[in-house]
Amino acid sequence: MAQPQQTRAVNEWLSAKAPNAHVLALMCECGAASCRCLFQLSATDYGEIRREGSCFLVVPDHAEADAGLEIVRRWPEVVLVRARRSDD
Repeated sequence: MAQPQQTRAVNEWLSAKAPNAHVLALMCECGAASCRCLFQLSATDYGEIRREGSCFLVVPDHAEADAGLEIVRRWPEVVLVRARRSDD
């Protein structure tokens, strides 16, 4: 994951711009400079996820392609991942 914090900041901005939305259109936080993947997630789920600062939202193919990521939770369009600990 190259720069997922930058994409997370964009997603947080998008979320803030739509305070009454039930579903948010967000960007994959994989950090790949060439990634332009979008997904939808409920605003409720997004709010709960952001309480956990060490996790990122990525499209499923990007999570499964990176062995350094641990999948924490799945939705149809997106997975919540965190960096795999060295003792795993």
